[in-house]
Amino acid sequence: MRQLSFADDQLQRYRIEVGRNQGASPKEIVGAIANEGGIEGKYIGQIHLFDDYSTVELPALPPETLATLKRTRVKQLPLNIRALAPGEIEEKPRRQWENTEPRKPREQREPRPEGTRSPWADKTITKPAGKPAFKGERKFAPKPFKSAHSGKPAGRSKKP
Repeated sequence: MRQLSFADDQLQRYRIEVGRNQGASPKEIVGAIANEGGIEGKYIGQIHLFDDYSTVELPALPPETLATLKRTRVKQLPLNIRALAPGEIEEKPRRQWENTEPRKPREQREPRPEGTRSPWADKTITKPAGKPAFKGERKFAPKPFKSAHSGKPAGRSKKP
């Protein structure tokens, strides 16, 4: 497919029907759009992943490119791309590590059950018995650019 050319700064937000729950990643979405739609990566804007869908900023697409991208698959699912309607509200994408409910302040949290504390939180843990600590003089190898015997820099000697 030939590469399409677009005017700069004329991006429109589109909705695609693959999201985090389907295992889609931005890399796969960009690859599918660039390869199948003939759109260079520099024309693909922000991608927001949601649980069941994603949004992507693209230039205004001609109908034939839009039809091709509707059939394009990511994670074995068709993109079913369509322009995001002006009235459609786009919530903030949830990060994978964000919890759905906010945490309670530290004072209001219940204490952890006994035995679930992390080992580094307990100050009574000591080093295991085993190899004794070294009690001699530490000797290090000489620096690689000096001779170990003369103290002069190593290298070719000048012969008269």
